[in-house]
Amino acid sequence: MSDNVLLALREVSFAYGEGETAVSVLEGVNFSVEAGQRLALLGRSGSGKSTLMNILAGLLLPEQGSVLWQGTDITQLSESKRVALRRQTIGVVYQFHHLLPTSLVIVTHDRRVAAQTDQQFELHHGQLQSV
Repeated sequence: MSDNVLLALREVSFAYGEGETAVSVLEGVNFSVEAGQRLALLGRSGSGKSTLMNILAGLLLPEQGSVLWQGTDITQLSESKRVALRRQTIGVVYQFHHLLPTSLVIVTHDRRVAAQTDQQFELHHGQLQSV
């Protein structure tokens, strides 16, 4: 693996359900992302995009395969170590902002400004103008 590889999936597979009712959404997925590279994940509804993103973030573990963040196989880490990795390395931005109806976090390049309500957001919004 190249020193520039930040993220790599090797033979990742995942299915929902078990036995004859199992629905396979990922089968043998392989790819890598290098430093500075951009990646877009496109597909129709139900094609496994969200499942793949949850696996990349360590929120779900694949049934088979490995997920490497900067050379560390996160499928071999404990839940607490995956949580620590997410806190320090991985940013997750949800597609549906209404999943967190009363919370809002705005992250700038060098600081985090958090607002719990729209009123607090307005209060902190002025701080962002100076960034």
